[in-house]
Amino acid sequence: MELKEMAAKIREVLGVSDMAKLSERLMQILESSDCEMVFDSYVAVVEDLQTDYLQKSYQFWLADRGSGSKQQDFTPASLAKLTAVLMQAQDGDTIYDVCAGSGALTIAAWNNNKNLRFVCHEFDAGVIPVLLFNLAIRGIEAVVLRGDVLKNEIVQAWKIVPNGKYGAVCALENYVLGVYDACISNPPYNIPWNPPADDGLFGGDNRFVGCPVPCKENANYAFVYHALAHLKEGGCAAFILPCGVMNDTKELEIRQHFIKNGLLKAVIKNPPNMFESTNIPTCILLCEKRGAVGDVVLIDGSGTTHQEIREQRGEGSAGHANRIYKKTLNVYSDDDLTKIATMVDEPKNLSRLSQVVDVAQFAEQDYIFSPSRYMPVEEEKIEHRFFKDIVDDIRKIQREKNAVKITMNETLARKMGYDELLELLKKSAETTKNINEGAIRLLGLEPLEGESYFTTSKRAGEIKIENTSKESMSSLFRFFLPMWKQHIYYLNECENELLTEFRDALLPELMSGQLDVSSI
Repeated sequence: MELKEMAAKIREVLGVSDMAKLSERLMQILESSDCEMVFDSYVAVVEDLQTDYLQKSYQFWLADRGSGSKQQDFTPASLAKLTAVLMQAQDGDTIYDVCAGSGALTIAAWNNNKNLRFVCHEFDAGVIPVLLFNLAIRGIEAVVLRGDVLKNEIVQAWKIVPNGKYGAVCALENYVLGVYDACISNPPYNIPWNPPADDGLFGGDNRFVGCPVPCKENANYAFVYHALAHLKEGGCAAFILPCGVMNDTKELEIRQHFIKNGLLKAVIKNPPNMFESTNIPTCILLCEKRGAVGDVVLIDGSGTTHQEIREQRGEGSAGHANRIYKKTLNVYSDDDLTKIATMVDEPKNLSRLSQVVDVAQFAEQDYIFSPSRYMPVEEEKIEHRFFKDIVDDIRKIQREKNAVKITMNETLARKMGYDELLELLKKSAETTKNINEGAIRLLGLEPLEGESYFTTSKRAGEIKIENTSKESMSSLFRFFLPMWKQHIYYLNECENELLTEFRDALLPELMSGQLDVSSI
């Protein structure tokens, strides 16, 4: 079913005429006695709860990045699947989803293992009802927290308890964050924040004790530190982050801290154009509380994805009415995910795909996490045309030059600026001689003929292509000669390009010893 049609049917099932009131309507449904009936109707429309169609509809109608939009970038399904695969959570584990949004990462992890519990922390009050609906309709056992993660804040809390086909939502009081088996997060990127004062105790905020505190201009690593503070020893955490976290100079001490404390297990660089609403490239930091310094596997996923073309026409608000979804997106297939997971589980150096990097190598590269920095540079064999073909083209150019020979009185040549051609001829003759005595002889080819298209004479007034008057020059040559001169310069440029091609083709043969120069 087309997304446009699907979104319309979902609106009908939910009884929403104005999608701006979706959140309000969803809370009414979750609190009503007709909740299960609405759930049944929703499932009949979408059929497959493996896919978050509510998120797709929400983004289709409300999350455009145009003027006045909410500018939200919901997590692509294949990236969410990748975090689920990388975590390798076990039955009964509790997963902490930091900045959960509408629940993309949680749903992907639940799809991977139905015997998991979740704690979902989200700031946006407008998205919370979407998150609660998504968890309840799937019967996912979870706690949902509304509050500012950066402030370590909880304003409201709900619990989803599996109850038959679906889950029941009830309010919670006084929930306190604990320590969890694994963490997942796709937080807002590159936002400012208010870090605690660096007094050694950070105002009692133990999330940053013993850590370099992220600068106030960028909270990327603040979200990471928050999650790690609630991760048990030996636990695993996967973060989808902008690529700047791999090499920003302001975060050098933070990256150094991660390497020297054995917190980083793997880095996966994702290609751009994976998100619906932005082409920003991202990476995944896979962290683990290993308790010891260890090697890190760096993976470049840029060449692993395949492409999907998606096309939809939006409608609704004035700014949305003319929007056309027609975009080529990079997507990880299930085979791609398995390939990446294998590279993490069985680290090895694979050309242009993965490199296993130790502490010393990171130190040499200023603790930069970018996989390309550590990939070996492979020398590609330069393919070139046959030497004879290149030389034949040079010979053709020379013959075309020589087809018109000009003999001109040297005084006239000097006055008209043609004496510079003599210097050009002299250099050309020297080049031809060197090529004939060197490369041409070495390759056993017929020698180049050389160039003789211009000469000067002492005879007063002489120009051949002939100028019969010794006192004046025909006006014909004032038109002809400048064109001829420009033609010669053009041909010289062509010849120089071919000579350069000849040189570049010849050098590898000489350097490798494939051509024997002992006779020259």
